[in-house]
Amino acid sequence: MDNVYAILFFVALFAVGLGLHFLRQRVNRALNRKVFNKGMYQRQQEMTETIWVFRAYADMEDVIDEVGGRLANDQQKMIQNLRRQGNKLFFGYSKIKSLTSFDVEIAFDYANSETIGQFRLLQWLETGGIGNVYGMESVLAMVKDAFEAVDPQFTVEQMLSDGSRRQV
Repeated sequence: MDNVYAILFFVALFAVGLGLHFLRQRVNRALNRKVFNKGMYQRQQEMTETIWVFRAYADMEDVIDEVGGRLANDQQKMIQNLRRQGNKLFFGYSKIKSLTSFDVEIAFDYANSETIGQFRLLQWLETGGIGNVYGMESVLAMVKDAFEAVDPQFTVEQMLSDGSRRQV
C-alpha cells in the first residue's frame, strides 16, 4: 500500500511541475508580446496578417525567374525547399541556430500586361512568443528587389486582414 502512495505522490509532483512549466511559458510569452518586445510583436502581426501585393509591367515568366533566382541564390542559405507549382513559388526560411522558421507562398498572375505577385506567410514558429521578424522582412526585401529589377516603376500595396488596402 505504501508503494501506491509513493507512486501517486510522484505522479502528483510531476503533474504540478509540468503545470508550473506551462504556466511559466505562458507568462513569458505574454510578457514578451506586451512588454519587452511589444514593437517586434506588432511588426510580426503586420507581416503575418498582411498579403503584400506587387505589381510590375513585365512578363510573368521574367518576374518568376527573377524572384526565384534571387531566392535560390540567398547568400545566407536560409531559403529552404524553393519550389514552383504552376504560377506559385513556395519556400521555407530556416535559421537553425535560433530555431525560428516560416513558410511563404508567392502567387503570380498576369493581366493587362501587368504581373501581380501576392506574397503571404503561410505559417511561422515563435520563440518566446515572437516570430523571426527580421527574417520575414529580409525575405520581403528580396522579393521587392526582384520586382524592382524587372520593373523600376513597380508598386507595392498591403492587403490587410480587414480587407482594406494601403499603398507602400
